[in-house]
Amino acid sequence: MDDGIARNKTYPLWIHWSDHILSFHEVAGFEHIHFSTQEERMDYVFQKTSHGFRIQ
Repeated sequence: MDDGIARNKTYPLWIHWSDHILSFHEVAGFEHIHFSTQEERMDYVFQKTSHGFRIQ
């Protein structure tokens, strides 16, 4: 149902800088990052994986 109120949906990602790991799910010890669009989040993921980060 559309009540006319815009929802502020964010697209989260968790990152562990020293181990070079990205996660789409909350993980203890990982930094939480929010993106305003799915495209922005995936661009960030592709950038990081091209620089050696792994996806968990």
